[in-house]
Amino acid sequence: MGERGALKNLKYVDFGDCSFANDQDEDTYAATALASGIHACANTLESLILSDCGLKDDGVELVTEAFIDGAPNLKLLDLNANDVETKNGVKSLVNLMRLCPKLESLNLGTNELTSPGIESLLRALPQGDKSCLQNLKLNDTECGTIGAKALVVANFPQLKVLELDENGIPEKIVADLKEKYGEKLKSMNSNDDEDKDDQLDDDDDDDNDDDDDHDPVDQVTKGISNLEMV
Repeated sequence: MGERGALKNLKYVDFGDCSFANDQDEDTYAATALASGIHACANTLESLILSDCGLKDDGVELVTEAFIDGAPNLKLLDLNANDVETKNGVKSLVNLMRLCPKLESLNLGTNELTSPGIESLLRALPQGDKSCLQNLKLNDTECGTIGAKALVVANFPQLKVLELDENGIPEKIVADLKEKYGEKLKSMNSNDDEDKDDQLDDDDDDDNDDDDDHDPVDQVTKGISNLEMV
């Protein structure tokens, strides 16, 4: 308990390039311990960098659910390259976006978010006068027409940098993006003009209402309890 209490005022966490992966996948102790620590400082945390940590969907779910009481001061979130590739993983990110009123920088690149996932993420983020977003990085996220069109109509008045390269966005939509964002839209030289959305399954737009084999909130709660007993 004392160790967790010492974390309650923490503002900056950087575990970038630190692996929380394991060979057995079913053992999520490392990610649970991480989530427990984040939960302890969720109200004060301003910067969370977990790029290339091998969290995968289950780990990202645990981390996002650590903010179950909100992320009122979070300004920077970097979850680049964590192998998010399922609807549940994306849904957990969407839920977190609703809890980040001060978010200024978001990097979710190199995760298989897909166009419908990106559309949902954008809808969840504060827009208009409520938006603080300045940097948005969605490189290599399986973005196609649906996600790109959502960006065309999105309203992030403070946005300074938008990265969308290494996706599959048709040339016409790229032109629309350039018209809206101008120099804010960084190089699209590695974009594939073939629409990535052509690879979507018929049910990719459907909500996944099936019960998971585990409840991320329950895992975080159990993890916190277990760590307090150590």
